[in-house]
Order: sequence, then C-alpha cells, then structure tokens
Amino acid sequence: MSGAKPRPVLAVLEDTRAGAWLIECSAALAHVLGRELALVHVQSTLALAAAALPEMRALAHAGAPWAPVAPQDLERAWRAEVTRLQALTAPIALRHALPWSLRTVRGEPGAVARGLLDETDLLFLGAAGAAPARAPVPATQARPAALAVLDDGSDAAARAVQAAERLVAAMPGAWRLRRWPLAGDAALAAWLQRPPSFDALVLPRHLASAARWSALLRLRRPVLLLG
Repeated sequence: MSGAKPRPVLAVLEDTRAGAWLIECSAALAHVLGRELALVHVQSTLALAAAALPEMRALAHAGAPWAPVAPQDLERAWRAEVTRLQALTAPIALRHALPWSLRTVRGEPGAVARGLLDETDLLFLGAAGAAPARAPVPATQARPAALAVLDDGSDAAARAVQAAERLVAAMPGAWRLRRWPLAGDAALAAWLQRPPSFDALVLPRHLASAARWSALLRLRRPVLLLG
C-alpha cells in the first residue's frame, strides 16, 4: 500500500511585487522535496470595504489627479494581478518541473495563512509591497544571499534547520545559512523588533503566535513556517 501523497508547499501572497522572490524560494523547496507548489493570492476584504467608501480616492500614477475608487476597480485590479501571478509562476515552475496551482482567497494575509496551516507543514508567507532584496535568479552577487533560521532548541526547530539547509542547496546563486539560537519569548520579540539583514527566514510554526503575524509580515521577506 502506497503512502499518503505529500502535502504541497503553500505560498501565501498579496501581489507580484514580492512574488518572484517568494515563488522562487517556495518552488525551489517544493522541487527538492518532490512536492507540488500551491499559491494562494489574498484579496483584502479591508481594502474592498475601503473602496466602497464614497470619500475614497487614489492616484492612477505620479502626477495624475486624485480619482474616485469603487469596488469594481479593485476587482478589476485583482483579476489583472492573478494574470500577472500566473505569468510569473509558469516559467519558474517549468524550470523546476513542478506541478502548481493558484487560487484566490478573500481576507487578510495573516488570518488567511493561519486558516491554511492544516493543509501543509510548509507555508511561505509574503507581504504586500515587499521589494525583493535581490533578483530572484542573480547572475552575479556582491554577497551571498542570507537565509536566516530561528532555533529555539525544539524538535521542530531541528526540522526547520534541516529544511533551511535543503533550501540553501536548492536555490540558485550563492547562499549561506545563518542560524540564530533563541531562548524564550523575550529573545524572539527582540529579534523581530530589530532583525539582522537577511533575504528569507525559516522558523518553527509554534513560534508564530497570533500576536506575531503582523511582525512577520513587516519583515517584508519570504517567511517559511515549518510545522
């Protein structure tokens, strides 16, 4: 009797500005682990509610006048974003020979991601508007990319270190692993408040309490939660 099908690597993101970097990391890990890649595009219900306010205005581009924004404008922008995500993901998945999928979910990133944790033990989290630290597949690098992994001494942290090692080996270009031992909540809170320079982060899922999701999103780097 064959074993159960491995759960996918999930990547939760809001837009394409951080998409290439997030998708590259999640696709590399899915490839080395022999898993599918499942992308989840989050469409903000708060943004949709704000767009319905009569006083809402937006700039189409620099120098343009302020113009009214309606919910249908946001819906149209989301459809265009999904098209861009499909175009962005297809060549990355093809390069890694990965099966992949893309779905949309309404909500807020942290809440949506928490609701998906039962679907996978490997979840990548991205933040809206996050600029990648470097090109997804750099031809040359002034320094190796840094993958940070947080280690609280737990068994889950040991698995996180192993996943981080495999991700470093799978990523294109020069990467180095930076491991931070953390003892207790105070050490983790201090690390999140003043994080060092890094390009992606791996941590055990139990360290991502509900109160810390906003701090993880503010890091504006791909974050891998491992359960």
